[in-house]
Amino acid sequence: MTAFEPDELADYDPHEIPHVFASEPVAVRGLTELRASIPYLLGFRPERSLVAIGLQRDGTVVMTVRIDAPCTVAQARTVVSHLVEVTRRGAPHRLVLAYCDEYEQSADPKEHAAVHRSALRAYETVRDLEPILCAEFSAYGVPVEFVWPDQPGMPRAEGGPTPAIAVAHVMSGRRLLRNRGEVAARLAPAAGDARARTRKHTDALQLVPHSRIELVAMVTDILDRHGTARENGCSPAALEPYDAAVCALAMRDVSARDIVITLVAQEPGWRHEDLWCRVSQLAPTGYIAPVATMAGVCAYLGGDGALAGCAFDVALRHEPEYSLAQMIDASLRAGLPPQQLRSILASTFDPDPPSARELGGVD
Repeated sequence: MTAFEPDELADYDPHEIPHVFASEPVAVRGLTELRASIPYLLGFRPERSLVAIGLQRDGTVVMTVRIDAPCTVAQARTVVSHLVEVTRRGAPHRLVLAYCDEYEQSADPKEHAAVHRSALRAYETVRDLEPILCAEFSAYGVPVEFVWPDQPGMPRAEGGPTPAIAVAHVMSGRRLLRNRGEVAARLAPAAGDARARTRKHTDALQLVPHSRIELVAMVTDILDRHGTARENGCSPAALEPYDAAVCALAMRDVSARDIVITLVAQEPGWRHEDLWCRVSQLAPTGYIAPVATMAGVCAYLGGDGALAGCAFDVALRHEPEYSLAQMIDASLRAGLPPQQLRSILASTFDPDPPSARELGGVD
């Protein structure tokens, strides 16, 4: 079924359990609010994208996937093949597929007109491909309904009704980014001399032999301090170059890295993707792949697939054969749910990881 303008979801029952986003239930009332909620589900505003939202019978969101909108029949079939694979893992009752392409309006009227025409052509292309997409989904037995924008090819709307999930997004401390490029920018090399100072500390630390347990204890102490600040309602202190060097050195050691991953999977209080993004910004080039991979793992476990994907892109761009990034990136693309990855990582790498008490961390 294709949904155009009706302001309610098919089979929607106001007495059903509210939709669940992140860890708190948030009610979404109809297609208009569902459309407005999409950027908050992703963490950024998607452009020229198809966003697939998998819903259970009670309205619980079990998957949200963004994919570049297809331009040809072949691409449409590839999109469906990928989404079907992901959908089978999430096993939703039905799939809502929304086309998203709001753009920031340029101050230059000529540039704005050109972008508008381009956006309208993209919208029309995807709309023409809808029968192909529907037929392909039907062949796999996946029920799907389409949600199209009210005004195709229009600049990003300012104001308007605020969806309930926007409030939850702010209360959780997250920030809505303008586009996926801003997500990737969270991992870009830092400007200024902080990165050079991190390299000096890294070089100095390499001169002193450290066992894997020492490295892990140093990292978990940093994670503990970061988490304690958050528990006390404070913003963690800016990461010092020395601490960034410690984290980078530990992640370059495969044994230490694997223990830290095991502990992070077991202890949500040590899952700080913002810290690892900052380490990735400061790390010397030779350390970026393992550090970015760690940022991706933490983001993935926390349900931030956009940041996880960008982090694995960074890791594999620096070291295309980095096996851990390859493995977990493949899991992300295949739609492995975070809770399943958590179970795998919590038990795979080290059969008897040291406890937090043994490492001098939290109890």
